[in-house]
Amino acid sequence: MINNRQENTIEKLSRLMTRFFGSWWAVVLHTLLVLIWFIFRFNLEYFMLWISLEAIFIWVVYLAASNRREEKHDHREALQQIKMKEKLLESLANGEKEAEKLNQIQKMIYELQEEVRTFKKK
Repeated sequence: MINNRQENTIEKLSRLMTRFFGSWWAVVLHTLLVLIWFIFRFNLEYFMLWISLEAIFIWVVYLAASNRREEKHDHREALQQIKMKEKLLESLANGEKEAEKLNQIQKMIYELQEEVRTFKKK
């Protein structure tokens, strides 16, 4: 298990690499490297190996960042659902209190009507 300090360092590094590889600077840098490679006619097999390894590396970093974003999104969504449930329970409790008050008022009205009837009979 990775401790928090290492995890934070890895997350920071992953975030920086994701930000770089997703920027125009990475496109410019890769274009320059490809041009230099072909201008100086370096070995094409090494070029393909380098590109393949880099693609794998970038994809792994991207997936890790994507996974982190999804975990944060799920966590926020779970918190929102908890808050909504708490509000619903509170509304339900308030509704029950209101229903109880209405019942008490109805009983009081009924008792008053009975008292009025008894006064009318007298």
